[in-house]
Amino acid sequence: MSSTQGQASPRSVELLHYSDWKGDLPGSVEDLVHLVVTVLSASPILFQCSDGATKSGLLHAICDVIRRMTSEGNIDAYMSVRHIQIVRPQCLMSKVQYRFIYRAVQEYKKRNDVYANASLL
Repeated sequence: MSSTQGQASPRSVELLHYSDWKGDLPGSVEDLVHLVVTVLSASPILFQCSDGATKSGLLHAICDVIRRMTSEGNIDAYMSVRHIQIVRPQCLMSKVQYRFIYRAVQEYKKRNDVYANASLL
């Protein structure tokens, strides 16, 4: 898809759809990490889910934790979620979702051999 609104040059938009997410958590941590790797290689990024907060908030948190881990060498899911909640307070993360964030980061580390404060995992 592209747009030529005003003086701006056309931009391409890539749409990724993750369909294995029926409840609070994705069906597979491995598949979601594959999606995250794809998302992190794109720019800019727009997350969208049915309520605009729960699933996109969890995906955004995972991407943010991984981005910070690779650039700063630290894993801090709590701070990533807090930053998201400042602009999107509806993104209330449960303990189960926090655990999933750490599982996803662990899977990402396993696939990509990234050093970080792994004692938190």
